[in-house]
Amino acid sequence: MKRNWTWVLGWLVLTALVVATARRVDAAGTLRVLAGADLLWLALAVLANGAILAPATGQWILFLSRESRIGARRVFGILSLTASVANGGPPAAALVTQVHLLATRGGVGHAAAVSLTILDHIVEGLAKLAIVALAAAVVPGFQYRALGLGIILGVPALALAFVVLAHRGHVLDRWAAATRGRLGRALGFLGRTIHHLEALRRPAPLVLAVVLGLAKKALEAAGIAAAAAALGVVLPFWLVVAMLVAVNLSSLVAPTPAALGVYEGAAFLVLRSAGLGADQALAVALVAHATYLLPLASIGWIVESLRLAGGLGRRGRSGTEAEP
Repeated sequence: MKRNWTWVLGWLVLTALVVATARRVDAAGTLRVLAGADLLWLALAVLANGAILAPATGQWILFLSRESRIGARRVFGILSLTASVANGGPPAAALVTQVHLLATRGGVGHAAAVSLTILDHIVEGLAKLAIVALAAAVVPGFQYRALGLGIILGVPALALAFVVLAHRGHVLDRWAAATRGRLGRALGFLGRTIHHLEALRRPAPLVLAVVLGLAKKALEAAGIAAAAAALGVVLPFWLVVAMLVAVNLSSLVAPTPAALGVYEGAAFLVLRSAGLGADQALAVALVAHATYLLPLASIGWIVESLRLAGGLGRRGRSGTEAEP
């Protein structure tokens, strides 16, 4: 019975986050824009953004060490729920949710969950580095802003530092064995976390994870292009890349959940600089973000709702059968 209430409480919190995100969106403005949009292109934009969860699931499976591997279905469930929290609450909440669910529901333990989170951020940084490099090659007049320069310099340095750590886990194990108390336990946990950075010790999984990361960015770009097409705006390839870079970099410093307002602002500025009118640029920015948020915020909620309904149904049948 206690577990039933835990499931219900978790579902209620998730529902509150999704509703809060929906309330923060400029619903009136978005609906006005959508009234004249092409439904087929809108559906394609939603499908492209929802499909991001597929390569992301593959990445997580690659990030888990051999001893921590769990089924793709369970990984997808945890990932989609984390995505819902990430698009409904502050980034810190998504990180805590990801580590907690992987450690408990996934059964991989907290050290493996933390290592997966580290690998996830490293590969995401490498994917962002790739799209910044692509923008430098194809976007006319592209300039390296502070955030772009930070990614170009910081991500490779961070990745290299963790590669070195991944090959030096045995040193921490020796220190942990020779140290007592809280420091010894902390060193032991750090050593176990580094031990799980298996993908950094084997080039093939890391390269494949980066390829999947690029596939996520390609799907996001396709969503942007389809959202614009739904409004009758055909964006050239270089402008799609410029917008993709802008919204990805803006999300790094977004003070609001789901980068609401920040995403639209970054996209609007890029589109305006490319010559689109203010109304048209704002409309494309609103629809692009809406078609991105809709699947990524709702799929986890749907999966969790089905899981809750199935779990309660099984427990209800068991209870009925147990009655005299």
